[in-house]
Amino acid sequence: NYKYFIASINGVFYQAITKIVVGIINLVKYYHNHNTFLSEVTRYYNGEASYSAIVALTIISIIINFMLFCMMLELVILHIFLSKKKMTTYEYIIKRREEKKKKEEAKAGITPEQNG
Repeated sequence: NYKYFIASINGVFYQAITKIVVGIINLVKYYHNHNTFLSEVTRYYNGEASYSAIVALTIISIIINFMLFCMMLELVILHIFLSKKKMTTYEYIIKRREEKKKKEEAKAGITPEQNG
C-alpha cells in the first residue's frame, strides 16, 4: 500500500516538473522567436487563438505547477525522513502530537505527575 502511495507522489512530482519545464520552454520560444511561436500556435488552434491568453495561461500553469511541485517535494522529503527514521506517518503524527502536548503543559506549568 505504501509502495503505491510513494509511486503516486513521484508521478505527480515528475508531472509537475515536466509541465513547468514545457511551460518555460514555450515562454522562451514566445519571447525569443515571436513569429515562429505564433505560427505554431495558429497552426495548432486553426487560427483561433488569442496569443496573450495563451501566454497568460502558460504563466498561470507554471505558477500552479510550481506550487504543486513544492507540496510534492515537501511530501517526498518527509517520507525520505520517515523511512530513514523507520517510522510510519501515523507514528510521526502521534509523536508530534505528544511533543506538542508536552510543550503546552510545560508552558502552563503542569508537571507529568499532575497530568496523571
